[in-house]
Amino acid sequence: PPSAGFLHLADLHQGEDGNSLLSRARRPFFDDLKWLHKKAGPWDLVFLTGGLTQNGTAPEFAALDATLDRLLAHIRKLQPGVEPVLVPVPGTSDLIRPEARSPAVRALLHWHDDAEIRDEFWDGDTDYRRVVETAFAPFVEWLGRWQRNHPAPPSVTLRAGALPGDVSVVLDKAGLRLGVVGLNQVFLDLTAAGGHGRLDLDPRQLQAACGGDPSDWAERCHATMLLTALSPDWLAGRARARFFADLAPAGQFMLHLFGGPLAEGRRANRALGGVRVEFQGLSLFGAAPSDPVDEARFGYAAGRIEVMERTGTLRLWPRRMGRSHDGQILLSEDPAFALDKESRALSIPFAAAATLRHQPAT
Repeated sequence: PPSAGFLHLADLHQGEDGNSLLSRARRPFFDDLKWLHKKAGPWDLVFLTGGLTQNGTAPEFAALDATLDRLLAHIRKLQPGVEPVLVPVPGTSDLIRPEARSPAVRALLHWHDDAEIRDEFWDGDTDYRRVVETAFAPFVEWLGRWQRNHPAPPSVTLRAGALPGDVSVVLDKAGLRLGVVGLNQVFLDLTAAGGHGRLDLDPRQLQAACGGDPSDWAERCHATMLLTALSPDWLAGRARARFFADLAPAGQFMLHLFGGPLAEGRRANRALGGVRVEFQGLSLFGAAPSDPVDEARFGYAAGRIEVMERTGTLRLWPRRMGRSHDGQILLSEDPAFALDKESRALSIPFAAAATLRHQPAT
């Protein structure tokens, strides 16, 4: 049956001064990709959910180019003729925070209590909006450069949304239509006070990314996915309630991928009575140079979506870093999950939103 594959990488934290774990773990990671590709490839999309850099600076994004070019070159060797498309969403370390005492920043701190500020922000070209756009300017510059240098193939359609990093992606492959939405969840993380429980996602972000009608967009796809940097727990109370009611109600998205600080209880949850699955990825290389390295906190995941008529199967291969008996870094199955004995993956059935269009054999 038609299928599409993806990689989920979270929290690379590319640092201006390099990343010691990246240099030590790159070869084991590439070796594991080679092995896993036989089960889970080819990979059409590569998702980066937040934490692309350490500090959101232009030099760090330039270094990220080299890291990602090396990764995609390795993937191309594994799947000649299938060009993976990168889909990033920014995280809390991918922006340059503005001067906290500026009037616009101080006003935005009252975002959740002042509907007038929210309305002015979404109305367009205001000081509030310019603060956010300036904070994410290095990310936007990097993303534009990356997309110019790595144009998407005709099978992939990208639509930019309202905020830096907001995007919708539609992959058409052998009659299978996969829709992905990535949203900037951290646009309010403008001060060092910390964003947990203070962030927002607005329905207008989803509407802009999906061309005005998210429900119609989703109904034209066989499966849909949502990408954010962090779990819904980082949203303020009002925003969190609205997230589940308006942005991601049961049936709107089949899978929600995110990264962020590890919360074991939220790593892979299936909504009761629905098909929405939340999956929190481990950090790929994201240790600051001064941090002690606990390899068990690092890893990545691969996924595959397979559809036949109006039913489908989502498979996830969660991978976790560890040590071999002789002390070498390696990646293997994440022991936190009960995997299917045959596929060695999490296998989750779902109902497809659209009827599969059969394509003649070529």
